[in-house]
Amino acid sequence: MTEHLGRILRSRVAAAACVAGVLSGCVNFIAPGESLEYPDGVEYFDEAMFRPIWNELESCSKLEGTLRKVTFYYVPRVTLTVVQPGVRTLGMYFPETHRIFIVQSAMADRDVIRHEMMHALLRDTAGHPPRYFGEDGVCGVV
Repeated sequence: MTEHLGRILRSRVAAAACVAGVLSGCVNFIAPGESLEYPDGVEYFDEAMFRPIWNELESCSKLEGTLRKVTFYYVPRVTLTVVQPGVRTLGMYFPETHRIFIVQSAMADRDVIRHEMMHALLRDTAGHPPRYFGEDGVCGVV
């Protein structure tokens, strides 16, 4: 079932990218069938940094999760795959594999890590529900 959801997500992202590409003229998007994960990612885990952020998010969101079930990677890139034209993507969470990929320059950026951790606690990538993301969200700006 999770493989099926992964295919649906990739299809939807690819379709949105194609439409956006036609509208913007940009062609550097996810190709149909291309993996959204990054084979050049390097696994890392900074307990001293990650644990307090995770605990804070669990507390303010009232969501629970296991930090050690999430695998973190940094990627030696300036940006991750373009999902939305004009937006520099610094991190992405993949719910089917519980992996977070962050560009190398942001691997210690608390705001980027916090944002992706919230996706992990929500166990999805479906947008940014206002209850959890944004200035009026239960956890403030993430």
